[in-house]
Amino acid sequence: MFVETEIFLESKRGLKLTEEVEKLLQKEKTKNGLMWVKVNSPTAILTLTNTFDNRTYDDIVDVMDKNCPTLVQYETKISPFDSSGGIKSSMVGNHLTLWIENGKCMLGSSQAIVAIEFDGPKKVKLELEIVASNHFEKDVIKVYTQQHGLHDVTDEIKHVIEQNKADTGFAYLFVPHSTSGIWLAEESKGFIDLTKCLLDRMVPEIANFKHRETPSDAAGHIKTSLAGTYFLFKIDEGRCLIGENKRIYFMEFDGPRSRKIQMVTLFK
Repeated sequence: MFVETEIFLESKRGLKLTEEVEKLLQKEKTKNGLMWVKVNSPTAILTLTNTFDNRTYDDIVDVMDKNCPTLVQYETKISPFDSSGGIKSSMVGNHLTLWIENGKCMLGSSQAIVAIEFDGPKKVKLELEIVASNHFEKDVIKVYTQQHGLHDVTDEIKHVIEQNKADTGFAYLFVPHSTSGIWLAEESKGFIDLTKCLLDRMVPEIANFKHRETPSDAAGHIKTSLAGTYFLFKIDEGRCLIGENKRIYFMEFDGPRSRKIQMVTLFK
């Protein structure tokens, strides 16, 4: 089922949409299932980030502007803001995949759904597409991180699929934290080290972020919004279809911590 509403986005001002999404969800009265949330603008991002301090959104804008500045020499000739905004939207995405549990969107206590438009102000459509599901198993995978970086959780995820005897279907992974994420990447220590180096270069741990947390925590909020907190993949004949030489990594940006991954196995 599909539902939409119109929202107004200021230029480079984060708008918290959690309550708006919940209102649309309540109208559909879906108890459990997957939901795709989209801001229908090619120059906007839709992300999950810290819910407690709206200045986090300003820090996200500052980091993205620094790493992807608005220039006049882009190949796209619509406008400099449209060109750079399109790149930022492609980096982070303008949509989210979320799990509905007992009629509510499954989010962590510190997470908010936030939209940021980089070529505003403009009116855009907030769209929800919902697929109900009554045949699923929900599990929690515990992760004990020792340091910042990527932690391989592929084997733990495969074990849950085997326990659930899932032959064909999908698996949905969700990290309910605002300073950690989940990622699919190449099985290579060199690639892991390079990824951590690039993220640290893009979002250094500095003391002058606008939202007042520790440098590690503040930078972690921004890294999480860029990296993402969910992953959906297909299960076929009991196998995880994630690609050759690929692994699923839990990304820790403010460790060491005791963390968790919420996993939903959907049976076909």
